[in-house]
Amino acid sequence: MKTYFAPRMFDGNQMVLNRLIHTSEKQIEKVEDTTLSIPELEQQGVSILQGLLVPGFIDLQINGGGGMQFNHTPTPECLHTMFNAHAATGTSAMFPTVITDDIDVMKQSADAVAQVRAEGIQGIAGVHFEGPHLSDSKKGMHEGKHIRPLSQEEMAVYCRKDMGQVIVTIAPETVSGEQIRQLVSHGIIVFLGHSNASAEQANEALSAGAIGFTHLFNAMSGFTGRAPGLVGSAMASADAYAGIIADMIHVNPISLQAAYRALGSHRLFMVTDAMAPSASRHTSFNYGDDTICLKDGKLLTSNGNLAGSVLTLVEALQNAHFKAHIPLQECLKMLTSTPARAANIHQKFGAIKPGYANAMLVLDEHLTVLPIP
Repeated sequence: MKTYFAPRMFDGNQMVLNRLIHTSEKQIEKVEDTTLSIPELEQQGVSILQGLLVPGFIDLQINGGGGMQFNHTPTPECLHTMFNAHAATGTSAMFPTVITDDIDVMKQSADAVAQVRAEGIQGIAGVHFEGPHLSDSKKGMHEGKHIRPLSQEEMAVYCRKDMGQVIVTIAPETVSGEQIRQLVSHGIIVFLGHSNASAEQANEALSAGAIGFTHLFNAMSGFTGRAPGLVGSAMASADAYAGIIADMIHVNPISLQAAYRALGSHRLFMVTDAMAPSASRHTSFNYGDDTICLKDGKLLTSNGNLAGSVLTLVEALQNAHFKAHIPLQECLKMLTSTPARAANIHQKFGAIKPGYANAMLVLDEHLTVLPIP
């Protein structure tokens, strides 16, 4: 058992002062307020934290990190590397993301996630299959040769019960409402993305059980007065979630502000869409037959298209607060409690409460991660 004193703490919902947090190795045991002075606490062996204590960040869309790409190396070793690299930047729970690929890569990825979870790595909370049931016209960096309809072979992978929570991103014009209902009936979370669907098609998918949108604004039908598209459907929805890549490359700060004002911090959450070079010094990686290179902060394919990001969630926090001027408490919700609810892991992650994972970090005034003693 170890006890910490946090003069300032964000508990997943609000800022609070002067809290004692009692922890065991894997979980938070007790949280209480205190009026004891710091010298009195130190005499009791309490560790005094400097800065703002917050829950560990949660990333629902993370393709690589530490120099490794999950699709390219769908192994437990890759997941260990990705997790350790991003954990050093504040991410405590992640959904390794499998980009559109053949069925063998999907099965190998599922096996790898199942193995690391069996090893007890609670930070690998599940898996996100981003495709292959997407729109070819909005495929982005996804390889068109692997885009295909949803068949029973993919369904069997998604329905495995040894991978934690499963998230699947689909294009609603390629996956029927009945298929979405089938996915949801198995406990699978369905997001909409890489789609040229109309707002009406998106709304039908939401009615069938989809709950959100993958990397809002990017690789989806845009918003106009006569054709609201996926963006309009997301903005108008009363309860759908949306992830957003707050690297100030995929979205303009004004776009981030607009999304925040439309959806609020209870429905908008930040993702990295991180690729292999993220949280590392690597500057390129192989994807299919192409080499993706980092140039001026952007990951670009050989033909100049954006190919994910090198973002970390702590950088997303800094961008949202200092560049998009979103209040800090609201930014923190979009990194902790909101993605936890969106991914159905809110009983274990996203808050500093008894029974939750011992996954906390301290931020200084520049919102950089400090070590916890």
